[in-house]
Amino acid sequence: MKTALITTTIRVPRVLELYRSMAADIMFIVTGDRKTPHDETRAFIEALGNSRYYSDTEQERLGYECSEIIKDDC
Repeated sequence: MKTALITTTIRVPRVLELYRSMAADIMFIVTGDRKTPHDETRAFIEALGNSRYYSDTEQERLGYECSEIIKDDC
């Protein structure tokens, strides 16, 4: 079974260093928002290995939409 941890952040998620030390095979997917320091966060995530960071702009380019239930909050 493959496992991934998906999280959002407005800060550099340094706790992932601890998670990585416990499980090198888990994929980390991190999404930022407009307040996230993208360059610093991207560098941190890339250094962890087996990880991917999506800035707010990259998320918008993916073309996904919110469900009708939460659409007004997106």
